[in-house]
Amino acid sequence: MFILLTGGFAFCKTPVCTERALQVVKAMPEFEVPECSDQTYSDETQTSELRKKTLRKRALLAYRKKLALWGTRAQFFPTSALEACEKKGSVGPLSKEETEAYFTSDIGGNASLRLVTTADPCLPIGAHDDPYNAFLLVKNSDQKIVVTEIKDGGYGGDASLQLDQLTDPNNQPLILLSIVREDAYRPYEVFEVFRVNPKTSRPEPAEIFPVREAAPVTSSKNVVVSWGDGPDPKWLQKDKLADQFENLEENPHGEGNIRVTYRWDGKTYVVVGIKHEASPEAKAIGAYRACLKANFGTTKVCDEPPDADVTCEKQNDLAWLNFKANKLQDALKYAQLALESCKEKSLELKHADYYHKQIQRALQAEKH
Repeated sequence: MFILLTGGFAFCKTPVCTERALQVVKAMPEFEVPECSDQTYSDETQTSELRKKTLRKRALLAYRKKLALWGTRAQFFPTSALEACEKKGSVGPLSKEETEAYFTSDIGGNASLRLVTTADPCLPIGAHDDPYNAFLLVKNSDQKIVVTEIKDGGYGGDASLQLDQLTDPNNQPLILLSIVREDAYRPYEVFEVFRVNPKTSRPEPAEIFPVREAAPVTSSKNVVVSWGDGPDPKWLQKDKLADQFENLEENPHGEGNIRVTYRWDGKTYVVVGIKHEASPEAKAIGAYRACLKANFGTTKVCDEPPDADVTCEKQNDLAWLNFKANKLQDALKYAQLALESCKEKSLELKHADYYHKQIQRALQAEKH
């Protein structure tokens, strides 16, 4: 069962930091390991080994005990008050500017569960983000706080972690952890679902999704990865997962995205439909090529997409357009260029080779 961690406080529209809440925030323990003070950049293999180090494991165990004691004090304060104290750093209501300012809190959750994140000094700094650990605090039947680490040495930097309590379509309680990440400047969101074991008061993966392969991660049975604007907004209905929803995912077998339809079968979700969608980059390239075709032979200049290299496509299309217009020398020039610029694009390279051969045949025919 879920037991309230925040007490019976009423929530105000404007978050207020009280004196007692401020003292609790100041008392929140930090994960400190003096032997891990010198963080360096490292690769994934080294990071994986560092996660297993005995020194770090002992420090995490000691930190969880401190966090449990802190959670006993913090349970009497709503998360909004603790977050307000984190943000403001002093007693009083948040000003309009403070409320609207961007801020990533180390304390999250809702009325039933509490999420705490902390930096990890024992792991190397990533190329674009920093290491962190995340802990879930739950009160057990003996009125003690049970602390479980649900993210061990994750990387996120400014990644946004959010914790929500909801139910599956069978009205069984779930915990939803959502993490916003970015890969190659494209945002994606990872949704992980857990159930709290009533005997241990610890979260366990809720295996309700089919495994999906999608770069940069492969999901597990309690994870769904979403690109773009995320799943269909209807996938959550009054804190309950919908019987059916759509999710935009990266196509693991080619370019563009796929829109996957999931349906609840009584125990888990199953995939009942997949629709292929062009990526924003592919759509921009397609629009540019359409402009080249429509305006070939005119003075109009088509603007190249700012976030895509269209050299290969441009030279391929100009080779064919000039060939169709019987401008064979121009066509040959572009076809030869395309053979070089399209080497990394197998389908376009096939087109370039075909165009080049057709143009050469036409030139040979002209000579005779």
